[in-house]
Amino acid sequence: MEERDHRQLGKELDLFTFSELVGPGLPLWTPKGTILREEIDHFIWGLRAKHGYQRVTIPHITKKELYERSGHWDKFADELFRITSREGKEYALKPMNCPHHTQIFDRKPHSYREMPQRYAETTMVYRDEQSGELGGLTRVLSITQDDAHVFCRHGQVKEEFLKIWDIIDTFYKTFGFTLRVRLSFRDSNAPEKYLGTHEIWDEAEAELRAIATERGADFFEGPGEAAFYGP
Repeated sequence: MEERDHRQLGKELDLFTFSELVGPGLPLWTPKGTILREEIDHFIWGLRAKHGYQRVTIPHITKKELYERSGHWDKFADELFRITSREGKEYALKPMNCPHHTQIFDRKPHSYREMPQRYAETTMVYRDEQSGELGGLTRVLSITQDDAHVFCRHGQVKEEFLKIWDIIDTFYKTFGFTLRVRLSFRDSNAPEKYLGTHEIWDEAEAELRAIATERGADFFEGPGEAAFYGP
């Protein structure tokens, strides 16, 4: 597999580089690499547009209060890059985009007729990984995500989930990948780790299991692997 090592290919094809002055885990993309990134992003946006996703743009930092409200400040305290302003206000570099996108949705009341709202963007997030864990582009401090969030009614969950699945399937099959699906569920022995009621979790997990079964996917379950806010 050495001839397909992305670190070697990145150097030979002049796609990206690392600088000791910039720091490990912070890739720098060359002109050629940037063209490649933009072409992939353009392809992804074509798949999103087909299913009604809209572009949004968010800042790369946020006040501490947003992550305290969402629960990320406590859950990801060790992974946050923290910033203190000259006025002593606490900010963080975003390690994910979910809380920012919820604030876009929360900007006004939405009629049920306006649902679903589908927000998407390709953006960087930042996580304070330990230096010994860093490696090439597989473990970095600056991660590029093509990230999306859908706000919908309960009755629209299945349809929206299948649209997302279609995007993922089409994208990875185009590049020759065969996917096996892992359903990340909660640890039923530690309910205190998760937001929401048992009923909501039971419904969400059952819906995912039913969709995977109906689609005939090669899937298995990962108990305890869910995010604290949902499977």
